Amino acid sequence: MTIETVKVWINAFIPEDIPGKTHPAPDLYPNQTVVDGPFPGSDCYFTDNRSFSSEIHASSRMHSEVEIDITEPKINFQWHQCSPTNAVSLDTGELTCTASGNTSRMKFLNLRGNTTVDPEGGVLIDPREKIVQIDVDAAANNPCVTGSPDIDFYGAIVIDPEAGTLEFNGMVDGFPAYEMYAAVNNGAPITIFQLMPPPGNDPWNLIGEPNIPVQLVQQIA
Repeated sequence: MTIETVKVWINAFIPEDIPGKTHPAPDLYPNQTVVDGPFPGSDCYFTDNRSFSSEIHASSRMHSEVEIDITEPKINFQWHQCSPTNAVSLDTGELTCTASGNTSRMKFLNLRGNTTVDPEGGVLIDPREKIVQIDVDAAANNPCVTGSPDIDFYGAIVIDPEAGTLEFNGMVDGFPAYEMYAAVNNGAPITIFQLMPPPGNDPWNLIGEPNIPVQLVQQIA
């Protein structure tokens, strides 16, 4: 297969079932789960009410998507979205906040070939002459809680059209769940990675910089 375009999307989402951290929403919202707020007695927040999904429009706290024309190369488009955050009172079942996160700090950047400028000085040259590389750097927080910590993820995506592989070298936070998919030439989604939060983690684990490395190579063609 000749790789002409590659679409990549990365989601950060709150799964419907995190052992010890999620529980049923008030009766007004059947079959919906929530995660506790940051303080005792504070409102709860709806999860994304799903498990891993390659559905490109699946509910997510953060969704970053890019399509790259490998033949030029160029970015055909990039798109970022935060699905609405809904806070609910467990006592009354009342929705106390509905808002969408700010996407201004979510971006794909530095599209390049096999040459990368090292931020610490110098130039890094990959021996694979035909590769296409792009960076992702994304951060957003809970729009219903002033000063809430960011969900962060960042890394470098490397597409090797000759080997038919996609490589990701990056970092994610310890919460929530993360998933990445790719589609070649507008074909079916291919799973790059799916990562649940470590056992016991919750939104408090968002404090600080991302600390979970994700490094892998996946065949895409």
